[in-house]
Amino acid sequence: MCGYQSKNKFKASEPTLDREFNHILSKSRAELISQISSFKHLSKGWDSYNAEPPNETGVNNSLTALDVLINYSRFPTKISPSADEGIIFEFLSKDNYYLFEFCNDGDMVFLKRINGKTKAFDISISDIESKISEIKQ
Repeated sequence: MCGYQSKNKFKASEPTLDREFNHILSKSRAELISQISSFKHLSKGWDSYNAEPPNETGVNNSLTALDVLINYSRFPTKISPSADEGIIFEFLSKDNYYLFEFCNDGDMVFLKRINGKTKAFDISISDIESKISEIKQ
């Protein structure tokens, strides 16, 4: 299992998120797909802590979610590989923080930090749409 459940360590890199968001908005859907797919080609230990790169399961689930997000005009502030072996979509909105993590083992996590209170949920791909509605942009 990856993410919040296993390590309780999610922390937004908030100073860089605004810069990342502007970069993501300038990308087309095809470029985002290419970026996410490229994470599979990272070498083991890419994070200097022996993490595996994202695999087909993590990539495919994140691409499915990306299409749902685009349909709802919700764009992640940052997209990155996860040191917990998957792919992370981060959202920063005012003082609130949201995260989807798509793990190599098929697990998915939705995390939200609102007014300093953090809650994490194990989700399935069918939950993406309802969780998107919780993201305030």
